[in-house]
Amino acid sequence: MDADFFQVMDKFIMAALKTATQGKMAFYGSLISTLFTSAFTLYLLVNAYQIVAGKYQKPLEDLTYNIAKMALITLFITNAGGWLDMSIAAIEGLKEGLAGGDPWLFLDQLWIKIQQVAAKLLQLDTSDYVKIAGGIGALLTLIGGGFVLVVTALVYLAAEYTILLLCVTAPVFIFCLMFGFLRQMFNNWLQAIFSSILTIMFASIVMMGAIRFINKIFSQMVQQAEFSNLMTMGLMAGVAGVISGVLVVLSSKAAGQIAGVSVNAAVQGMAMVGLGLGAGVAAKAAMGATRSVAGGTKGAGHGLFEGGAGRKLDEKKSRGASAMIGYGAARGTRAVVQKIQQRRARKKEKAA
Repeated sequence: MDADFFQVMDKFIMAALKTATQGKMAFYGSLISTLFTSAFTLYLLVNAYQIVAGKYQKPLEDLTYNIAKMALITLFITNAGGWLDMSIAAIEGLKEGLAGGDPWLFLDQLWIKIQQVAAKLLQLDTSDYVKIAGGIGALLTLIGGGFVLVVTALVYLAAEYTILLLCVTAPVFIFCLMFGFLRQMFNNWLQAIFSSILTIMFASIVMMGAIRFINKIFSQMVQQAEFSNLMTMGLMAGVAGVISGVLVVLSSKAAGQIAGVSVNAAVQGMAMVGLGLGAGVAAKAAMGATRSVAGGTKGAGHGLFEGGAGRKLDEKKSRGASAMIGYGAARGTRAVVQKIQQRRARKKEKAA
């Protein structure tokens, strides 16, 4: 069997999956972008009614923060400036970095060691006719090694396939951050990504340990080439393979549990990072996202200006989807601010 069998298999399968999902992320991004205008308008209307009803203690600050948050979300949904691509590349880099290299290379290395041990067991059997001891030892080695290779390959494939599908559908789940009742879906999506990455990391650690143990058995066979030890050595190699396979399965379950515990802290950390970006970055994100959706920020700026100035819809000179979004946002914000000012004026009159 080729020395790079598992690496070639991974490249072939992942290439087929990437071909099948090619263009899907852009499709989902454009689909969610078309929903953004309606969702944003509905969000402003609901917040306006809540502000008028006195549900917010600091309505203007809360509204500004929510609009900035939605602008940041739109930045990733539309992949403006390649931010979503960079995030996915970071996930891939994190996966390989935590695994300590290419995980499929570890499988190929282990497969080579297993073949060497099995061949050495047959070679050390000096029987004239039937090499029973060496054959049984080699068979046990191949059974244990085959078990750990098959189990680990399936775990790796499941983890990488999960990461690929979750990255392709990233715009849908990032959009869920916009509304509180959908935020748990984003948390589950992020948990699945972390779980897959940790699964690959833990399985790679088990693989490196198995390679070291097989090397140790091989060294012992060379030093203690006794006929009576061949079946024992083969049994040791087979048991090591079975135990390694079981550890890989357990590591995948442990990764899911650890990811479930840590995902909430990770989401809170990302929220704090978003807060630290400030209004300036939020405005830049909004302009970048609008440029990718409607072809430039000029129309959005005109729409914001005209909406803030109080021009009516039939008097609006700017055109385009971005201008309409900016106009609607400015009109909604203007209406909310006017309501707040009117309430404060009435309170002052009552106090006087």
